[in-house]
Amino acid sequence: MLAYLNRRNLLLAAISAVILFYFSTIALVVYLLILLTVAGIFHWGSANGAVKLADFLTNTATLVATLLILAVLLEIALHLKPHFFIGNQDPDTLGEFSDFTTRGYWSEDVFKKEKGVFRILGLGDSFAVYAPGNNATQNYNSLMQEKFAARGRGKVEIVNAGIPAVGPGYYRRILEKFGDRIQPDLVLVGFFVGNDFEEHQFFINIGNYISEPQNLNLKIWGYGRFKKTRLGKLIRRKYVWFLEDWRMRQEVREAAGQNLGSFSNETFLEIEKERSWIFQKDKKATLERHWRQCAEVISQMKHWCDVRKVELVLAIFPDQFQVDGDLRRELSDRYGMAADSLDLQCPNYLVSSFCEQNRIHCLDLLAPFQQAGKSAQLYVLRNTHWNEAGNRLAADLIFKYLEGHKLIKSD
Repeated sequence: MLAYLNRRNLLLAAISAVILFYFSTIALVVYLLILLTVAGIFHWGSANGAVKLADFLTNTATLVATLLILAVLLEIALHLKPHFFIGNQDPDTLGEFSDFTTRGYWSEDVFKKEKGVFRILGLGDSFAVYAPGNNATQNYNSLMQEKFAARGRGKVEIVNAGIPAVGPGYYRRILEKFGDRIQPDLVLVGFFVGNDFEEHQFFINIGNYISEPQNLNLKIWGYGRFKKTRLGKLIRRKYVWFLEDWRMRQEVREAAGQNLGSFSNETFLEIEKERSWIFQKDKKATLERHWRQCAEVISQMKHWCDVRKVELVLAIFPDQFQVDGDLRRELSDRYGMAADSLDLQCPNYLVSSFCEQNRIHCLDLLAPFQQAGKSAQLYVLRNTHWNEAGNRLAADLIFKYLEGHKLIKSD
């Protein structure tokens, strides 16, 4: 049989293997297992097994090549008309003014600064705009604005430039693009321990499904694997949403009217498990490597502020994993994470020590959140964001820090 498998057949097998490896390592392994199984069946169970094996290789190569061509065509379509295929008309997160105006965060008036106003530019991810119970007044930025209005000493206003699903690379983009027009007197950055370490690059978010680096070189390199393409991300995201919908429906049937939270329990635990790597002692070298890239971004923001004599303040937002002991125990029981394998303070220490060395005002919310979390629920159920109590605590801490360090000069 092997003698019948000439160069053409071997080449077709190799092409199929390479294409399937591009799509997925699992797809390649499955293909090889099927190939071995089919080869064995044809060799032992058929008089003309070699001919049938050659036909199998030809047909498989044709099918796999067709899938690749279809994927390429769909990828092109996603670049030309992404929202048509995504079915989501939300504006893209590009760091453009339209991102804020279409979401209702800003208006053109944001570029008109009244005389005597002390202006704070708030930079952050979904924490900066998340509204518990869809009540925008309960976000920490809104709560701080109320505190400043009640202090009775000059006018202070907060320009909230938060956008969901972004990181330090996006914060820098906003500062460099709009900073001079907004004319801030202080820049407040909310650094979320949960995922900001991994988001030093400026990423473009298309709807709720596709995220890709704005840097063209990184984008091109990403095409080395199918999962990095727009089509690959779209398929994965659709699958995740389908799975979450199925899990939620299962819990609804079993919960008998109980409050289920924003995510299913399974999905919520998976999110926290995925984030927990930053606290694992054996991943410290990886964390430090990510932090060095983030630190460079923050240094550039500090330089921007220094040149314009603007204060930069970094507020470190803890992940729920650091605050909620019950959550850690549940994850430990499910995934076998031993307490002595974790260092909950390490990520915060990296950020705060860097700020101290570079004379950046820094407020770490971890300790007060851990203390308050012993007797109060600070996070929305299965959501990862702060509830009203968490937002109020963050607003109180940041307000007291700014006042205590005399950083608000509006008298």
